[in-house]
Amino acid sequence: MTSKASGIFAINQVSLENELITAQVSIDPSHEVFMGHFPGQPILPGVVITNLIKTLVERTLSKKIRMKSASQIKFIEMVDPRKCSALEIKISVDQAESGEIKASASSEMENGKVHFKMKCVFTETGNA
Repeated sequence: MTSKASGIFAINQVSLENELITAQVSIDPSHEVFMGHFPGQPILPGVVITNLIKTLVERTLSKKIRMKSASQIKFIEMVDPRKCSALEIKISVDQAESGEIKASASSEMENGKVHFKMKCVFTETGNA
């Protein structure tokens, strides 16, 4: 199953097992965001990857959420869409009865390098 997320990603595969979301996503290197970020040297914007994490949690858990806080966001490697066309995303989720969802996420490039790590808390805003 492939679905679009923000137009810049195609979600090719997603699964949830033992509170771990695993997703395979493709990057569209022709997306217009790369013309401005940055001309001649495209780099995947950080806000796009953090929004992808939110989207994957929402879709997988079938909940409408917003980010309440982020205690850690690390961009370890830059993602050049001309050199890296796919990412593997892993998100461990811990759902509380209060509606809060603690998430710890990482993203790995095709070459095996982790390029992004994030720890955050989402809060439910309704059903998706």
